[in-house]
Amino acid sequence: MKNDTNPLPLKGGVDHFNAGRLEAAEAAFRQALERSPDHPDALHLLGLTLSRMGRNEDGAEHVRRALDKQPGNSAFRKNLGQILMQLRDIEGANECYERVLAAEPGDIDALIQSGILKAMAGDVEGGDERLRRAATAAPADPRPRYNLGVMRLENGEPEKAAEYFRETVYLAPKNWEAYLNWGRALTDLAASGGRVLFHCDDRMVPVYGRSLPAVTAVSRNADPEAAAGSPIDFQIPLEGLGAFFRATIDSIPGKPSIITADPDLTRKKRAAYRGDDDVTLVGVSWLSTNRELGKDKAIDLARFSALPLGPGVRLIDLQYGDTTEQRAAFERETGHAILHDDDFDQLQDLESFAARVAAMDAVVSVSSTTAHFAGGLGVPAFVMLNTAPLHYWFLDREDSPWYPSLRLFRQRQRGQWDDVLAAVGEALQSAIDDTGSP
Repeated sequence: MKNDTNPLPLKGGVDHFNAGRLEAAEAAFRQALERSPDHPDALHLLGLTLSRMGRNEDGAEHVRRALDKQPGNSAFRKNLGQILMQLRDIEGANECYERVLAAEPGDIDALIQSGILKAMAGDVEGGDERLRRAATAAPADPRPRYNLGVMRLENGEPEKAAEYFRETVYLAPKNWEAYLNWGRALTDLAASGGRVLFHCDDRMVPVYGRSLPAVTAVSRNADPEAAAGSPIDFQIPLEGLGAFFRATIDSIPGKPSIITADPDLTRKKRAAYRGDDDVTLVGVSWLSTNRELGKDKAIDLARFSALPLGPGVRLIDLQYGDTTEQRAAFERETGHAILHDDDFDQLQDLESFAARVAAMDAVVSVSSTTAHFAGGLGVPAFVMLNTAPLHYWFLDREDSPWYPSLRLFRQRQRGQWDDVLAAVGEALQSAIDDTGSP
């Protein structure tokens, strides 16, 4: 979402929205509408906020009012289509995207969404055509290929789906999920002979340097041949290793952990978080800021009140970004504080972040970097998935072949998280009762 330059008090609302502070965003947009009741941007933004809060019918009404003022605004119409999809109004959503495409035939978002809708309605051929058009028009965008993979998987074509998913990962090389899902395969490559250099983001170099002693981790900003001291004989994208070492589910080794955190830093973090108290440390993460997919993986922190909040449980903030207002609101409403560590920036210091996650007794998270680090480190984690999760979570499993320490909890209805959190709270409490910690 772009910041609005209108003098109405919209910017603060946009900032709240982007940070997941939905109640504050709603208040700001309603304040703007008090000053200008028919302002299209304020109506649109309020509609998006209400939808994100699970109030899709109210959200759709406000976006429709915005469209009444600006009927040619394709962004408004596409967002209305998204809300109608959540309301399972397939016909209404499809009409939105068809109207956008009638005016702008090359609109990538509309091509993708209309392709998904056609497939949902049983028109696989039509959905395939729309998604292929999008892939051709935007060859660097991973979304068309990802959705083609999902469609092929649901159509009983796993080999073709796998091809699209590999292309998806190739187009998103900074995807942490890809690093962790495919990176165990690096040891298989090293065992097959030769010296292996892993060219990765510099934030992951210390983590992989410790975790994979048979592999030399090299910063993406460095010259790999200079690091090797000799010419490189062969190169392969990380995800390409799957074709050789992970051809079937059974070929995934199921190791308890893939990466290792700094043990000294982990002990220091755990001691600092527990203090002198005999408590279970539960790390929580409730948002993903992924520009394209994050909106379906965001949960209002207030709903985490369904977790065990007794004196023997201490919640630890593992959410990246500024969470000050959200944590303060949670404490006001529940009387339970969420401990925050100010010592480092999670997005910049993944070495310290790994130690923080490793210090937990358990993690409760949406599908995000936090969930993958928990799984990679072997920390027990309860991962909450939406109705259309990314391919590596599969469609109906309650476990992850990549990460044995994870349990998966899935939405039954898009946008509805209360049942999921209730199930997670019950499972977490049961684990604490049975063993004293998960």
